[in-house]
Amino acid sequence: MLSALLSNTDDGPAALSAYETARLKPTAKVVETNRTVPPDFIIIKVDQLSGGKPFRHIDDLISQDELRRMSDEYKRIAGFALDEPANAPPGSVN
Repeated sequence: MLSALLSNTDDGPAALSAYETARLKPTAKVVETNRTVPPDFIIIKVDQLSGGKPFRHIDDLISQDELRRMSDEYKRIAGFALDEPANAPPGSVN
């Protein structure tokens, strides 16, 4: 995205400003998510579900579908989702 903005103008500061404007909301969403649902949320969730006690297998506590859903949602917010257009800012696809 930045390279496209820079290549379409001779005004570098304006291109950087446009990039900053485009990135502020998605970046704020990643920061907010890291604070409310951190990347290690799955570990926290499993610890809650197990009551801190040993367990045989994670599938005894949480389904693979739920783990995948949690992971996919985080990827979507962080901009790593495969279904987002390649040039879309992270988190821009709902």
